Amino acid sequence: MSSYLYLEVRKQLRIVFPVSRYEGLQSLVSGNFRDARQLVFVEISDDGSISGLSHADVEEYESPASVVRRKNGNVVICDLIDDFSKAYLLVLGIEVIQEFKGTIKEGLEKYLRGELIPDFPKYRGSEV
Repeated sequence: MSSYLYLEVRKQLRIVFPVSRYEGLQSLVSGNFRDARQLVFVEISDDGSISGLSHADVEEYESPASVVRRKNGNVVICDLIDDFSKAYLLVLGIEVIQEFKGTIKEGLEKYLRGELIPDFPKYRGSEV
């Protein structure tokens, strides 16, 4: 008889918002993802509360999508996004929600209530 050690690996939910100026949760989501110079990363714990808030500058030589990948984002919530950036993020398994206008706080509340749905969710339940 052998015993097994089950190790559950959970990825922290890390939601990313492009902004033109960082003002914490009151930051406004910027117009076009491709042109974002700053990204805000919001970490959400299992109970739905915010466990971390940080931001990163997008350098001249980087694309916002590469920063999202490097900083382990799981979901991007933005207003507009170009096809290349969206395809790149989707291939990496990062969900993209577009056409959101408002503050980060408003976006988080809507996302956590299930009012913001990605175009191509990772898991579609039992639709298989």
